[in-house]
Amino acid sequence: FNPNDTLVTSNYLALCQKSPPFKWSTSTSGENVCDGGYQVISSADICSDAADWVTQGNNAPPGVISPTPVDASYFGILDLSHVAYGCFWDGYDKLAFNPNDTLVTSNYLALCQKSPPFKWSTSTSGENVCDGGYQVISSADICSDAADWVTQGNNAPPGVISPTPVDASYFGILDLSHVAYGCFWDGYDKLAFNPNDTL
Repeated sequence: FNPNDTLVTSNYLALCQKSPPFKWSTSTSGENVCDGGYQVISSADICSDAADWVTQGNNAPPGVISPTPVDASYFGILDLSHVAYGCFWDGYDKLAFNPNDTLVTSNYLALCQKSPPFKWSTSTSGENVCDGGYQVISSADICSDAADWVTQGNNAPPGVISPTPVDASYFGILDLSHVAYGCFWDGYDKLAFNPNDTL
């Protein structure tokens, strides 16, 4: 381990660690936002898990948000219109989940969760596109992994792409010119990879 931070990169091969499951938000013009690769926590259960992560020593560094590290535990649900939706620190001794979505950002420090490895596309003018931070799946192996992720309960919400959650498994490769390149759901029971880039 080299504690000298003079250089950010060099030609010596380095080992990297996996990003943590949670992260403190960063402040931009007084608004707390989640950095790339992280998203707003959307449930009280996940907020409770994040609070456990904080009590394990992952408190914010002194001076970043507070003169001393955050020493707080999970309080529960607090419905507040002056605090942004999500998991937040009250500035004292509580970490709580706010289900009130009146505000998107506020000056209360928030906890963010790591974005999932896969995400369903969103439809814009009839075209399915990947949201920021995500890209089209480019191999059958990754499509298979994504299908496993779906079968673990990460099926799309009813009504978003289907009247009921997607119940499908990986089929394999289907070369289709009428379907966009990438990993797709056939609308029934198959998730497949289409190597055809005609569309």
